Amino acid sequence: MVTLDAQGGTPLKLRTTVAFQGVEGRIDHFAFDAAGERLFVCALGNNTVEVIDLRKAKRIHSFTGLGAPQGVAYAPELNRIFVANDNGGVLKIYDSKSFQPLGELQFKDDADNVRYDEASKKVYVGFGNGGIAIVDALDGKEVGSIKLSAHPEAFALEKNGKRIFANVPNARQVAVIDRDAEQRIKQQVKMPEGYLIEFGGQYKNLQEARARLAIVVPAALALIFILIFLAFGSLRQALLVYTGIPLAVTGGVLALWLRGMPFSITAAVGFIALSGVAVLNGLVMITYFNQLREEGRPIRESVIEGSLTRLRPVLMTALVASLGFVPMAIATGTGAEVQRPLSTVVIGGILSSTFLTLIVLPVLYSWFEREEKSSAAVLEEVEETKIELAPSSL
Repeated sequence: MVTLDAQGGTPLKLRTTVAFQGVEGRIDHFAFDAAGERLFVCALGNNTVEVIDLRKAKRIHSFTGLGAPQGVAYAPELNRIFVANDNGGVLKIYDSKSFQPLGELQFKDDADNVRYDEASKKVYVGFGNGGIAIVDALDGKEVGSIKLSAHPEAFALEKNGKRIFANVPNARQVAVIDRDAEQRIKQQVKMPEGYLIEFGGQYKNLQEARARLAIVVPAALALIFILIFLAFGSLRQALLVYTGIPLAVTGGVLALWLRGMPFSITAAVGFIALSGVAVLNGLVMITYFNQLREEGRPIRESVIEGSLTRLRPVLMTALVASLGFVPMAIATGTGAEVQRPLSTVVIGGILSSTFLTLIVLPVLYSWFEREEKSSAAVLEEVEETKIELAPSSL
């Protein structure tokens, strides 16, 4: 065992070496006791954990009877040592002063990496069939687990944070895990009387944003519908224009999927903006359909002529709005993680809404609108009636 000394900006210097007499094979993970100047070292090939007194530079104890120990963690305020064993998947717990065993947990698969979180008094143990177990360091009982797609070769707890970074080589990925899985912890961790669990940091911000969106999204959709209804004065036509929103949402979801982006708060804001833009094309088309019918045209003729006449304005509106978001969609600099989901949703939604509106909306209009006499036709009939009645009155 080699210890190095670093002072200020000077290079590392060899301080001392500690020989492990009788230890064969490779040495694996270790844990450090800063207060006691002790080091707990996994001697994997020897099936032991060696305790080193750094002041005296010698071994003072060996934990024997282990099965290929690959991970060790030290809880200073609890005076406990947690050793993860590859063989048998056993987590063994010892008293760090008396070195006596306090208990063990069986995971039925190789347990290797182990990490201790002082803030939550939890021990995290990686095991072979693809998961990280959560153990209460106070009573040594498993309180939960995190399922992964494959064996976590290594993982680290975020300092002063709420995340776990796990290397999952068989799945060719690095998993970022929220270790304060709120629902699981509230269900499985029993707090003493007078204590409560509160979640803060970025996780709290995410929850607050979701709560606000649960109010903002329905309110925005309701306001859009009210404005459309006031524009037409017809519930039927307001619903026809409103069909542009689900058509747009389809494109936004598809665009996120094609780019491999998860649904996020910024993507949700993009859907809100998209809802307002998506109804504009329908508003333009139905307004012109109604104008042609007021001139006495039948529904079919109004729909065909209106669709052809408004084709260019609708396409120009969609292209201008979509192209304006392209720089945000391909951004890679600061703030790109916010810009890209929002712009992707808007571009995909506008394109799908435009395409489907040009096809679906005229069909729906011709189905649901009835042949009614326009005001011009009514006035013309009234004039003809007056002309016919005039000779008979003489």
